[in-house]
Amino acid sequence: LTKTVLDEKQIPALIAKTLAGFLELDSNEIDPKIPFQAYGLDSIIGINFTAEINKHFPDVVSAMDLYRYPTLKQLTEFILQNVNSTSSDSNLIQEEQRDNDDDKFYSEISHLNKEQVTNMIENELKEIDKKYG
Repeated sequence: LTKTVLDEKQIPALIAKTLAGFLELDSNEIDPKIPFQAYGLDSIIGINFTAEINKHFPDVVSAMDLYRYPTLKQLTEFILQNVNSTSSDSNLIQEEQRDNDDDKFYSEISHLNKEQVTNMIENELKEIDKKYG
């Protein structure tokens, strides 16, 4: 896989179009400041969406990033920051931090069963909805 070469205006349009496709909406129906959850984004759609984004920007977005950056605006800014970063040291530090965050998250939930994980995610999404809803 090779990274897609797009300018800063094309990247948000590509992300919006990709998300809209998975949500079966037109890209102009997605408000960049409304959380993905409000559009019906679930974990399965999220995994498929991030896989599609990673075809254009390999290893930039993980499914967990949809919870860290829950709106199109936040996710796009995150992707732009990572795609346009010119410092490989900076990218390495960010990748190591993300790996550490992911490891911490997985260790915190590894003992939970499916129902407990689902409840935890639903509670997180409710908090996001309160904050941005």
